[in-house]
Amino acid sequence: MRILFLTLLLTISFYAKGQNDSIPKDAVHLREVPKHNLVIDLGLSSPTGDYKDVAVSGLNIGAGYDFYMDKHWALTASTRYVYNEFSPIGSTQQTTINNEENWSAFTLAIGPQYSYTNNRFQLDAFTRIGFQFIDEQESSATSSLIETNYATDSENFNTTAAVLQVGLRFNYYFRRSVQVFFSPQYMSTLGEPIAYFSGNGTVDRKLTNFSNILFNVGLKIAIGPEYSNGEMRDDSF
Repeated sequence: MRILFLTLLLTISFYAKGQNDSIPKDAVHLREVPKHNLVIDLGLSSPTGDYKDVAVSGLNIGAGYDFYMDKHWALTASTRYVYNEFSPIGSTQQTTINNEENWSAFTLAIGPQYSYTNNRFQLDAFTRIGFQFIDEQESSATSSLIETNYATDSENFNTTAAVLQVGLRFNYYFRRSVQVFFSPQYMSTLGEPIAYFSGNGTVDRKLTNFSNILFNVGLKIAIGPEYSNGEMRDDSF
């Protein structure tokens, strides 16, 4: 089995070397990046800060568009749906949750991106600002240990907030027009739109932002053959 694996690995290596040897050193896809790109990703969303008091890990999925003005700088736009499970602070098996709903939010954002490319590898660093639309949490929770674990403060709960998103993408060109990537990101509302009551005996109003660290994988797909300097991709070799 080990011999078979080594034979397969050597065959792939020789094939890849042969492919690279047949590619001109000044080929456009080795010098530039595609001008128009569709980005699709999904992964885990892990709450941070005070938001961890009312939420645990969930999922997120997003889509975006990258427009390259040159081979380093791009203008990006993205949309994202983020979901976290509802878990109020101090929850135990004795906690009673009424009308249980999970946290979810929809985001629209734009911003600049810087890219550095080395052969088949590309690093993207981006920051975006936009708006996040949060579904108001209608759940409530009580337990024997904490009189009120969670109760929505509807009067002070804001369903719309400004949002900041920063992140990195570690890309690998699987094909000339397709990259696969891993992307850690941080996304947080600017301000504290989530308002709720919590306490034992004395019930306090608490405020928190909607913030997550995202761990995503995805695809970055070139739309059309045009590159950042206006040249067209040549697939004849």
